[in-house]
Amino acid sequence: MHRFMTCAALLSACLASHAAAGVRITQLNGSDGSGGNHTNEISFDGSRFKSVFVASDNPMMGAGLYVLGPKPNEIYMVNPATRKYARFNPEEMQAMSPQMGDAGGQPEATHADFEAEKQLDEAGPTLVGLPTRHYRYAIRYQETRQPRGAPMKMVSNVEIVNEFWATNAPELATASGWKDPSDESAGDSNVQLQAVEREIAAHGFALKRVVTRKTKMSGMMAMMNMGGDAERATMEITTLDRNASFAPGTFELPKGFAKVDLVNLMTGGAMPDLDAVPGDAPSRAMPDLNDEPRD
Repeated sequence: MHRFMTCAALLSACLASHAAAGVRITQLNGSDGSGGNHTNEISFDGSRFKSVFVASDNPMMGAGLYVLGPKPNEIYMVNPATRKYARFNPEEMQAMSPQMGDAGGQPEATHADFEAEKQLDEAGPTLVGLPTRHYRYAIRYQETRQPRGAPMKMVSNVEIVNEFWATNAPELATASGWKDPSDESAGDSNVQLQAVEREIAAHGFALKRVVTRKTKMSGMMAMMNMGGDAERATMEITTLDRNASFAPGTFELPKGFAKVDLVNLMTGGAMPDLDAVPGDAPSRAMPDLNDEPRD
């Protein structure tokens, strides 16, 4: 479950807004959970972006994969190793859950007793040559889920501490809404949490972040000693090139790659969607399942 939810968060990043032309950053992401450590090189050029996983310990999101935004409102995941790409589709991502062994998917949650407190708002240090401001938010709420077929509800008390250092530098100002691909809150159904996340994003582009999340189960789950451990996720921008130049085609879908759905891309399914291959005419011929698509 945790690994799938991490993949969902990675895909649902969607890079909501983008930096000015000619910006490249290196982002280091760390997590206590398995498959949560990765390094991304992210390039921005006006409304276009490309985020490459240059290192990753998640086998489903390995080094070399990249997220591509060739134009507004279009997000793709591209796998050069298999010469495939898939367009991000929230409904399709939700449909992947049972196929990933989640026994019908994550049950919907309800939330209560939500509290959020801004604990810090002070001048921060200079990071990658940019001034920052230091913030810390403490968030608490209760989450209830009713698993399918389970005789009782799962009730958990969630505590989150989100500490970050943000900049309002002009070259990154329009990127403040960009969501970190490792952010586990991406796609969360908690509307109050979403509102706090929007407030956090309004403080500017985060150059460093430390998020600690603790979930304590109630009732029978607590008696079984389930939950209670704190998880810690970190993010830091380590390099910033404000005058980056990019080769032609950097922000375009590669020619000759097969278009597939997200299930195929993420699980290595064999049957490609032949309706669209960039630069090539559609084909209905049966592919050779033992070979890769060719140019």
